[in-house]
Parts: sequence; structure tokens; C-alpha cells
Amino acid sequence: MKGLPAIDRLSPYRVSRSLAESVVLISLILCGCNRVRAISDLQQRVAREFSSPDVAITLSNSTLIVGFHTELHSTSARDTLAIEVAEYVRDHYEAYMTLRTVEISFDSATNNDMFSKKRNRMVYRFQRNELGEPAKSSP
Repeated sequence: MKGLPAIDRLSPYRVSRSLAESVVLISLILCGCNRVRAISDLQQRVAREFSSPDVAITLSNSTLIVGFHTELHSTSARDTLAIEVAEYVRDHYEAYMTLRTVEISFDSATNNDMFSKKRNRMVYRFQRNELGEPAKSSP
């Protein structure tokens, strides 16, 4: 069989290097799974805490984005909710200290007529230094 290395040609260095690469790859996969699980858990908790099933959370670079697909008519209601959600993320997202920014967005679409929709998007950006340190949970 040409092309396949013979067992005696595999040096201990090549075997240990392959093993090390496999360990690194598995670690990266597990780290990614934990991050996805943490985002999913946070999304469920935010939806429950703020009674909003239409919420989506994504992580892009070091920005956590919480998107609400709901119509809040009052600017003051959006302002208040944005601050409360950002503070909730600060206090409940375990990887909060790795973030630079938390964005809270409110997306809505209304039908103008039979063929067009009006889309609105309000985005609130909070830098981690604006939100401060996570609140200490009581024992």
C-alpha cells in the first residue's frame, strides 16, 4: 500500500504531536460548546425575566447583542428596559468580564401598505466600564 506510512516510520515525536493537536482541537470544541450553552442559558433567562419570548442573543467579537423583536411605543419604556437588560447581563452572564460592549436592540416592523413594511431599529450600546462590575450575589 503506497502512500500510507508504515508503523515503524512513525516517530514518537509525530505521535505525540498528533496527540497534542487532538487534545487542543477537543479543548477548542468543548470551549465553543460551553460558550454556546452559556449564551443559550442567558437567552432563556432574559426571556423569562423580562416576559419576552421574542428575544435573541448573539456574541460577535467581544460584543454581546440582545435583540428584542417587539414593539415598545414609549421611548422611556425602551430606555428603562435597555438599562435593566444590560444590568441583568452584567450580573448573570458568567463571561461578562470578557466583553467590551453590551448592545440592546429593539426591532419592529409595521405594514405601511400591501407591498411595503416599515422597519425600525433602536440600539442602545453600553460599554463594560459604563455598566461597572457585576453585582455580588448573596450566599
